[in-house]
Amino acid sequence: MRKPLRVLAVYLVFAALFGMWSFHHMVTFDAEGFFSFENGAKWYEQWIVLGRWGFVGLKHVLRVVAINPYFSTAFFLLLFPLSALVWGFAFERWMDDERRAWACVLFCALFLSHPIWALQFAYRNQMEVMSVALVLAPVGMLMLGEFLDGRGRSFGIGAFAIATFLFGCYQSFIFVYVEAACILLFLRVRAGKTERPWRELIACVGIVVAAFVLCTLIGKAVLLIAGVPNENSYLTNQFMWGKRPFLENVKQILVYIKHSAFGDGVQYGATFAVEGIALVGIFVAMARKGQARLGFVALMLFGILASPFVLEVVTAGDVVIRSQFAFVLALAFLGAFEIDLLAGVLLPRSKGVVPVLVVSAVALAAVVFQAQQQSRLLYTDVQTMDKDRETMTQIYYQAMAQGARPGDALCLVGPLPTRETDDLTESEVIGFSYFEVSSFYGPNKTVEAMQAYGFDVSFPTQEQLEAASAEYESLEAWPHAGAIKVHDGFYVVRLW
Repeated sequence: MRKPLRVLAVYLVFAALFGMWSFHHMVTFDAEGFFSFENGAKWYEQWIVLGRWGFVGLKHVLRVVAINPYFSTAFFLLLFPLSALVWGFAFERWMDDERRAWACVLFCALFLSHPIWALQFAYRNQMEVMSVALVLAPVGMLMLGEFLDGRGRSFGIGAFAIATFLFGCYQSFIFVYVEAACILLFLRVRAGKTERPWRELIACVGIVVAAFVLCTLIGKAVLLIAGVPNENSYLTNQFMWGKRPFLENVKQILVYIKHSAFGDGVQYGATFAVEGIALVGIFVAMARKGQARLGFVALMLFGILASPFVLEVVTAGDVVIRSQFAFVLALAFLGAFEIDLLAGVLLPRSKGVVPVLVVSAVALAAVVFQAQQQSRLLYTDVQTMDKDRETMTQIYYQAMAQGARPGDALCLVGPLPTRETDDLTESEVIGFSYFEVSSFYGPNKTVEAMQAYGFDVSFPTQEQLEAASAEYESLEAWPHAGAIKVHDGFYVVRLW
């Protein structure tokens, strides 16, 4: 398969996976505040507190401080599949041999179809900057590979600079770099491209550690310059060591590994467990053939399998699944690498149809499962947000019909219970309504979403909220006619 055809195939796969969802405009969780400069200011302050100064800077460079859905979607459509292609190119270069072109396409299909991306890009407020970062990650690793090949310090400096920036965008890229470094060093040793693998390992560790230190220092400097108070409860609350019994934390870690490796029925299947078993078999075969540097190879293979779980081991908390980029990279690489080896064993011995079908069936099984789960999540996202917009429209115009005025404050009482249906899959923010979370966020989350859609509503005061709560029992539950009561300057809606 020629490279232009490979690129076309990958973009067609991507279009099939994300096309319908991408062209469906809707306001999604945390994106509602980015539709105006006024509401978006507090979100950027939160990003700075979380150490995401890279995202904040990139938002200003791209001039999308106030969200531009068309621009963001265009970046996503162009750059996200490109990130998979650049990773595929990097693996080919590191292996230093002619891989089957379809192996690259398989990697891209496994990478792009994983349900984790549905959860990540459900946050459309960071769609364009995340797409840029996902392309920079393999570019930075390519530079690191060139540096290890002795092609100049400029490549090492470039790899260090990109790593520093990415760590300042999203902390998950730290684990992506660890995962990718293990893959890089394993492939270099397997291809016989290095005589000093331990020294190269030290260089990789040094770049990652130095980039993390510099990223942290820049983050603290940005905090001081911006004058934002450092109250990082979002991240600190995820660390459970010392906050609950040791055995309970160990159980949490083991359950997470079980679900992600063997499947949980939503985000994960059993693909990773199968790949891990196959990788052990590959190592045994390498040992029987007298492969040199088996100790180093064993360490790198362990790193490839273990890196996606480091965050859970460190925190022992409920890991945010949408941030597990390293898991997707490991799963897609191992799938393409192992299927490529399987094809190399079967196909040269027979040019018949059966070996080709065996290889193709094994490869497609994982892709189809992931695509099914991913598309279900994307469908859920659209259905839930569309239903919310319909509810917002009904509430607004019914209130206007009962005497409310444009600009009045909206008070919601009695949040809706979580809606569980057979055709929708709820995970993280996907599947949860703006009207279900009002008890956690208060009414402002819903009000901001309505403002993003163009409804002329304002935030309620504390006094108005207290008055609304006192009227809960006297109102009917939505969507009955008696669910809305209009006051001077605000109106109350009982949801449940």
